[in-house]
Amino acid sequence: MFEASVSQFVKSVGEGTLHAVPNLDSAENCNPLHVVVKKRRRWCWQSPKYEPTEFVLHELLSDTQPIEATITTRELVTYNKTSKFTVKGDIGAQLKSIFKVELKGSDVVVIESKFGSISKVETNIPDLMDLLNKKSLNLQHEYVKQVRQHPRKLLCVVVGTAQTQSDSTIHTHLDAEIDDTVVVSPPGTGVDIDASGSVGDDKDKMFVIPKGTPLAYNICELKVSSIGKLELLVEEGLRGGFDMDTVDAPVGEDSGTEAGLKGIRELQDANRQTLTRAVLNVCDSPMSIKPLRKMIKAAYFTVDNNSSKSITQSDFDNLLGQDDNIKELLQVLGFVFQVEDGTVKYPTSGADFLASVWFLFEALVELEASQLLALKDCNSNVSTPLLYLLQKSLVSKEVSMDDDGLAVIYSEPNAAQTLINELGFQIRNRNMLVPPAGRVNELEAAYIAIYALWN
Repeated sequence: MFEASVSQFVKSVGEGTLHAVPNLDSAENCNPLHVVVKKRRRWCWQSPKYEPTEFVLHELLSDTQPIEATITTRELVTYNKTSKFTVKGDIGAQLKSIFKVELKGSDVVVIESKFGSISKVETNIPDLMDLLNKKSLNLQHEYVKQVRQHPRKLLCVVVGTAQTQSDSTIHTHLDAEIDDTVVVSPPGTGVDIDASGSVGDDKDKMFVIPKGTPLAYNICELKVSSIGKLELLVEEGLRGGFDMDTVDAPVGEDSGTEAGLKGIRELQDANRQTLTRAVLNVCDSPMSIKPLRKMIKAAYFTVDNNSSKSITQSDFDNLLGQDDNIKELLQVLGFVFQVEDGTVKYPTSGADFLASVWFLFEALVELEASQLLALKDCNSNVSTPLLYLLQKSLVSKEVSMDDDGLAVIYSEPNAAQTLINELGFQIRNRNMLVPPAGRVNELEAAYIAIYALWN
C-alpha cells in the first residue's frame, strides 16, 4: 500500500509541485540529480507521465564526472494520516497479492500512514544552473538516443526529494477474512518492507519503511540543443525537450487520434457532414463548449452502462440555454426532446460514436474563443494543409509559407490564415512560420478538431 500512501501524502502536502514516487522499486531513483523522463500524453487533457530512471544525470553527460552541486536538507512536515479506500482496481490487486485472499469491490481498507517527520533534500538550483551551463549531454549515449526518438518524451532532473527522517510505518486494516502472514521484499532497491499481522479476526498488516526512503520528488525540465548543450528550465510554462532539427521525427497520421475518432470516421458521408455542420455551428457560441462536453460525457457513460437518463427541459435550459444550434447538435447525437412531458432523454445507443464526439469536445475545450470562431469559418479545402502544418509544429519544426503543403492556404486570403494567427504562429524572415512556444495543448487540440471534422 506504499503507492496509495504516498499519493495521499502528495495530495496533502504539495500536489502542484511534488510527484509521488511510483513504487518502492523506483524509490532510490527519485533522489536529487537522478534523471526522470516526462512523457506527454497523446491527448492534451491528460496529465503527463513521469518515469524515474536508474541514471544519475552525470552518467548521461559527455563529462561523466559527478556533478558537485550544493545539497541542503530542511524540515518539511510531520505527516500522520488515516485514509479509507474502497477495494477496486489496482488497490484490490495489490491487497490480493499481499494478503492472498479474494476481495470484493465493496470491501474497505483503512490505511494509517505514520511517516512522522519528513525532510526535504534539495539541490541549490542557481548552483545547478551554473554547473549545467558548462556541461553537454552525450547525444550518442544509447539511452539518450532512445528518448530522442520519441517527440513526446523529454528529460528532467530531480531537484528535490521528500524523504522519511526515521523508520516509519504503514498500517493496513482490511474488512475481509485473512488467513496468512507474508513478508514483502521488493527486489533490487536495497529497501525492505516487513509486513506482519495476526491471523483471523485482526486482519492487520504493518509495513515498516526504512529511514531515508523517498516519498515524493520535484523536477526541472531540461532543454537540450542540437549539439547537446543543456539549459535547466525553472520558470513555469517553459517547455523542455530536444532541439528536433536533427531528429527524424515521424510526421504522418496520428494513430492515437485516428483510434479516438473511430466512431466519427465510420459515419456515412452525409451523416458526417451533418455532424460537422452542427459542431461548427456551436463553435459560434464558445461558452457552450464546456457544458456540452459534460453532457456528451454523461451520455457516453449512460449508453456504455446500459442505463437510461433524462433531465427536465428547465434544467437543460439552465445548463445550455435555448440555442437552436445546441439542440440540433444534441439531436444528431441521439438526444430526444420530448415536448409532451418537458424532458430531454439521453441517447440509448451508439457508445463508440459518443466516445468519439466526447474526444472531439475534450479538444475543443482547450481552444480559446477566438480560435473556435476562426475554426468555424474553415472548411475541408484547407484541412489537409492545416494538418500538415500542425504535425510539423508539434515536433518544433518551422515551415516555409512557400512549402507546397501550404499552397492552398497562402494562395489567397482565407479562414485558415486567421486560425494560424489565432494559434500564435509568428512569421520570421517574411516567409517562415514559427510555432508558438508553450502552446502545445492548443496545437494538439486544433489538430484533433480538424482531423475529426474533415479528415
